[in-house]
This record gives sequence, structure tokens and C-alpha cells, in this order.
Amino acid sequence: MELSYQQVINEKLKDPDFRREWEAQEPKFQLIKAMLIGRAENHLSQSQLSEKTGIPQADISRLESGEANPTLDKICRIANALDMNLKLAFEHKIVTEYV
Repeated sequence: MELSYQQVINEKLKDPDFRREWEAQEPKFQLIKAMLIGRAENHLSQSQLSEKTGIPQADISRLESGEANPTLDKICRIANALDMNLKLAFEHKIVTEYV
């Protein structure tokens, strides 16, 4: 029987160390998703976003692939270029069950 991606993740999330690391990556995943959606909505390539922000295209690529940790300045420049508001917040952690 072949397991689905979600089934594999659900099984791995039973390991507390894996779960901690998975949840720690959530802000990065949210940023990547916002960048990809913003570029798509604005019909921009990575090169075009690079031109609008002054951030090298290779850096944009690394950000979108999760290989880089951007500064707040870069995140602000990207949000501005995508005509989006940036919202940052500290929130209480919520324990979630992955099903």
C-alpha cells in the first residue's frame, strides 16, 4: 500500500522533535507562499521582482525555495514591490493536531 504525502507527514508528526521543527518552519512557509501568490497576482517573474526591489534575482530564488533567511528590510521591499501590506505579529502558540 502506497502512503500519501499527508499520511507520511501525519506519522512523522507523532515524533515530538519532528513536530517542533515542522512548526518552527511555518513562518518561512507563510512568507514563501505570500511571495509566490503576490508575484502571480502581479504577473511578475523573479527577474521583474528583482528589478522592482533591487534584490538580486538569485536572492529572490533562494527566498522562494526556503534556502535563505531574508532581513526585515528585504521583506518590506518585496511587500512594497508586490503592492502588499506586511503584517508581523507575535501570537500565542496553538497546539494543533494534523489529520
